[in-house]
Amino acid sequence: MIDRLSRAILPLVVMACFVECPARAQPPVSGSRSGLVVPVSAEAARWLATAEDCFAEGRWDAGIDLVMKLMDESSRELVPGPKTSDGVTRYGSVLPRCQALLSQLPEAGRVAYRERFDRRAEAWWQDWESSGELESLRQLVRWAPGSSHGEAATLLLGEAAWSRGDFALASRLWSELLPLDDEGPLPWLTVRQVHASPGAEMIAARLILCAALDGRVVRARRAHEGFRERWPNARGSLGGEEGVLHERLTEILAGLERSAEPAPDVVTFQGSNSRQPPARSIHLAGLSPRWSVELPTVRWGASFDDPAHFGMPPIDRYPIIDRDRVFVSDGLSVWGWNLSDGSALWEADRGRLYPPLEPPAVQASDIPSTGSPQNTLTIAGRRLFARLGSPMTSPAPGEFRDLRQELVCLDTGVEQGRLVWRVGMEELSEQGEIWTFLGDPLIERGRLYQLIHSQRPQRSTQLVCLDVAAGGLIWRTHLFHLKPPELERVNQIAHTLLTSGAGRVYLVQEHEAVVAIDQDRGDVVWITEFSSRRTTDTTPRRQSWSCPLPVLFDHDRLYAVAGDANELKCLAADDGRILWSVPSKGPPRQLYGVVERGDVQALVVGGKSLEARDVSTGRLLWTLSSHEPALQGYGLGVLSGERVLWSTRDECLEIESVSGRVVDRRPWGTVINQDGGGNLVAADGYLVVARPDGISVAGPPADGQSPPANLLTQRPQPPTGR
Repeated sequence: MIDRLSRAILPLVVMACFVECPARAQPPVSGSRSGLVVPVSAEAARWLATAEDCFAEGRWDAGIDLVMKLMDESSRELVPGPKTSDGVTRYGSVLPRCQALLSQLPEAGRVAYRERFDRRAEAWWQDWESSGELESLRQLVRWAPGSSHGEAATLLLGEAAWSRGDFALASRLWSELLPLDDEGPLPWLTVRQVHASPGAEMIAARLILCAALDGRVVRARRAHEGFRERWPNARGSLGGEEGVLHERLTEILAGLERSAEPAPDVVTFQGSNSRQPPARSIHLAGLSPRWSVELPTVRWGASFDDPAHFGMPPIDRYPIIDRDRVFVSDGLSVWGWNLSDGSALWEADRGRLYPPLEPPAVQASDIPSTGSPQNTLTIAGRRLFARLGSPMTSPAPGEFRDLRQELVCLDTGVEQGRLVWRVGMEELSEQGEIWTFLGDPLIERGRLYQLIHSQRPQRSTQLVCLDVAAGGLIWRTHLFHLKPPELERVNQIAHTLLTSGAGRVYLVQEHEAVVAIDQDRGDVVWITEFSSRRTTDTTPRRQSWSCPLPVLFDHDRLYAVAGDANELKCLAADDGRILWSVPSKGPPRQLYGVVERGDVQALVVGGKSLEARDVSTGRLLWTLSSHEPALQGYGLGVLSGERVLWSTRDECLEIESVSGRVVDRRPWGTVINQDGGGNLVAADGYLVVARPDGISVAGPPADGQSPPANLLTQRPQPPTGR
């Protein structure tokens, strides 16, 4: 812990969500051409502009009065920045805008500010000293970051995040003391503004370690080279040992490269809440068929049963592996088996864990739909979470079927699949409202985050935070309204998955916006909105085959398909700035993750083709593509260490992720004893393949021998009416 009484602390420079000056007057809602209606405050934008004018003229007290009023009364309001030439508009909440204004004050303004804010800050500081509660420090940093205690409080919060292994959050907090960007003599780690302080090099060294401990060793090594040039003789204590800092960094980074990545606390789609898969390795060599199980098909409507529309049937199941067990959902039920032999968990009927009895048959609809059902799961600790029920998120006016949905929590420990709690959509609705669940929940540190959507009385999207233990509501935040869809007489289906990192929740909304929300309070931190590519064609269409495509969080960057179904963008996670934007060869269906080897950092992207791009520039490193349908991607693959397992219709390919070299390829019949690929997930030396009609598992041969062919497949009879 830092000696809070004697250590010299860096002057605070809070990172701004925007540096642009807002317009003097703004409409109450965004005027974009996208499908979003972002609520903004014209009054708050005017007061911010007036405060800027006061500070520019040296009228410190008047400007500080305005800032204090905004922080007290309008901290959660959104204000826009100017739209860029490429049609991008960024919005930020008032609180960080105020913090940015105060952080840029000259010394005279800083003295005046501290005369007003230090009394408030001192109360929080004393409360922390007496109680040790981090919430007091959070309040201090939130409301008085530039006070005499602001820098020390930020350092201490970073220490707390570091100690619990949240290196991305520690980096974000400490970088507020030493702002960083991607230009200059330090590759990746460049000091944008350094005040004369003996602690600058210590903060920079800690940020390098944050990157390395967060899995970005290549980036940390490059920053270390620049650190050595800038501070060749700086001394300090790292890792409990005193010495020359760049030498201590060399020793620590060398040790980290040999360390294995710990298993994630949460198992979910793409492996973790950041959607960056764990560094596990599995190879096609040595895999042989282990077992398969056929599952009944849930037909939500006639439009979902048209294989000719896709070439092959779509796959709506995305399994997860946890503690030598595999779980999958079909939208009505949760299933589970032992990974090694396919036996049903806890003697459940054919593996059905919930509901214990056969769910009612689904009444199919002839109304066309856009989107496609997608069924994902999340396990946190010994509990499994799933959204079950109708996939419809915006039913058409003529849709009269029962479209009930529920969130369920099952115990996967000693209670053997027992229902712990359920939350129905009716419990989040008030009179006249109809809410639906958008995708499965995100679970982090005892909280559940769930997107919900309302069709009536107006189209609106909110984020709710529930208590994991019992499902009780903690907070609820409005994000944005949605304009009426072009196709009003079709059922709308969406499956939006959340991403978390550095104390925030992120989402991408229908390619049209990326949003960041504070995890603790639910405040919208920023929104980056893109021009609409929506068509005016109102001809009813069948649904397209889509896959979950959440934002990928990687230390301090976000990767998302946004602006267009073919546009891949890299954004700064702190404020939503676009770092680069490139068109992809085809519509991406999957952001596999970021992989490092040597001096290469590559983002692997998949769809019908497979490609890798440099994370710093978006430059294409390699691509694999074919005009032959049998050689195009089918389902989702898996990033396995430095290899990619890529599923096509006929084969599974193992590919070096940084070079694109195909090192192995095998027909699916030799891997899973089934024809056709699917959605892949791998762990513990096993490969699970979700096919349109069931799942298959490959792994090391049991007892050194391949199992008999007649034991490879279980074929339960489809239930009546399904």
